[in-house]
Amino acid sequence: MLRCRQTPNAKPKAQFKQDTIGKLIDIQAKLAAGKGTGYERWAKKYNLKAMAQTLILLQEKDLLNEDALNQRIAELGNQVPRCTGGGERPRRSHENQQ
Repeated sequence: MLRCRQTPNAKPKAQFKQDTIGKLIDIQAKLAAGKGTGYERWAKKYNLKAMAQTLILLQEKDLLNEDALNQRIAELGNQVPRCTGGGERPRRSHENQQ
């Protein structure tokens, strides 16, 4: 009888977060930088999965037509406070405060 042995240290495959849109990889730029055909194959699969996940997210949020998407972007844009560009930038917690 054959038994499947599970390895306790096996890492799970990378998965996309449910509510995010994944960034695509610029395959041509990576190839020009010296990456090989194995990387190209992996990047094509990664980009395909990212595009599929984006489509699923847009379907779930009912944002498949351009008007609905633009309206939602405008709604979210109104919720985010705009930077006026004046004054000092906020300090980060690791910066020395004097």
